[in-house]
Amino acid sequence: MQPIGFKLLRDSDNAVMKEWGGTVGHLPDVPNPITLPNGDHVCGLQVGSGVFGYTLVSWMMDDPGPPPHTETLEKCLPSSELTPMKTIVSYQIVRRTLDEQKQAVKNEAQRRILAITGKPDILSSHSKQLNALMRASEITNKLALTGSITPEEVAESEILRGLATSIKAIREKSDVIEAMSPIPLDFSQDSYWT
Repeated sequence: MQPIGFKLLRDSDNAVMKEWGGTVGHLPDVPNPITLPNGDHVCGLQVGSGVFGYTLVSWMMDDPGPPPHTETLEKCLPSSELTPMKTIVSYQIVRRTLDEQKQAVKNEAQRRILAITGKPDILSSHSKQLNALMRASEITNKLALTGSITPEEVAESEILRGLATSIKAIREKSDVIEAMSPIPLDFSQDSYWT
């Protein structure tokens, strides 16, 4: 962490009363004079020294944020410690509950099924799948009853079979991934789904 400015803290609760600077790579001069919240002016106050219940401290560069993690499977738990010179922020990465992880896999499977069906939402996707199933049944019934179907119906049944096979494969892969212990952090990569 690097200093980027100065803060005037109230000693009773470490509340920030004023700040100077705040730009990474530019450290301003120590403010002089400093006007306290009660209106008094103080000259020559040094970093770390206090007067009338206030202390001037270095303002350290803000925390860069949480470390990289897989949001769908992990939680980032921040904690902080306030010291007179800086705030120390640390993070703990923990796995989500098994149910949450399995739901993340199901969500990825659903995302992939939506992409296959070309539909924007689950309801539309289910409608397309149901219509495909019904049409496949019609073609199968016609073939069973008449012994023949048109070349167009043959082509259509192959497309419908391909759709069903693709969706079934995604659901099977989802089941396999959900059973893994632990579920891999990169489970959404194509290599787990092909």
